[in-house]
Amino acid sequence: MFRNSYESKVTEFFYQNMISCTICPHACRVNRIKGQKGICGAGGSIMIGETGIYQHSEEEILTKGLPVAQFFFSYCPLSCVFCSNYGISIYGHGTPCSPGTLENKLADYISGGIRTIFFVTPEPFLPWIIGPVLNIREKKRACRFIYVTSGYVLLEVVEQIYELFDCFVISIKPVDSEIAYELIGVRDYFDNLKRLLPLFKKGKRESCLPHLLIRILILPGRMELAENLLSALKEIIPVNTPISIMDSFIVCHLWKHYGIGRNITKHEYESIRLFAQNYGFNLIVE
Repeated sequence: MFRNSYESKVTEFFYQNMISCTICPHACRVNRIKGQKGICGAGGSIMIGETGIYQHSEEEILTKGLPVAQFFFSYCPLSCVFCSNYGISIYGHGTPCSPGTLENKLADYISGGIRTIFFVTPEPFLPWIIGPVLNIREKKRACRFIYVTSGYVLLEVVEQIYELFDCFVISIKPVDSEIAYELIGVRDYFDNLKRLLPLFKKGKRESCLPHLLIRILILPGRMELAENLLSALKEIIPVNTPISIMDSFIVCHLWKHYGIGRNITKHEYESIRLFAQNYGFNLIVE
């Protein structure tokens, strides 16, 4: 029943996005079926930058302390100068993958005992991913699907997949439009996010996972960015929303151009956690 009611709703929506792509706010309207590429660089087939089984790589509230499988999809509508996966997200390194191959890989992970699978920045390939995930759901395979995103995706797109994924993890970027343009390449990031976040206040089909988790990355020497972000979030999300203050910033070659050649300090990390606690946020351990 889930397949029948869901598929009829989304098939036409994502077919239209294959021939005129408007998945993200760039709204490039390229014909993906013909292999045309827009700003993100993705074409007409799934590209997977990396996949595998990982131990203790994500928040325990999501993994339940068990191994998880992750798919890191190539390309991204943003161009974050601090992205540690820039080879995948910016340069598009990866391997082409058909929907059938993706479905088989999902089934293999689940048959091997994996119960939680992360899709990391899959939005450029959603029209081709929906079918494999639906097929796994239809077979009632015991698995939780977690959608990890930058948040630069249209509300109308997330509405279509809201019931398909058990949890959405959003790695929030800077609030200020000019700073966002400097660091992630777009000015309308937070305006789009403010339109998207209220969706997660509504109910969701039963799951043992939170339906939304927010990640905040602290940039060395730029603590005010995290503070401004937390201040803005307080106005638009419930304070009980799980928030992960991440201490995993890794210096990459792009970020060094901005004068930062170090990781964050313990003092910076603890200061932002305290700032968030004073607002009453539901902080979890990464």
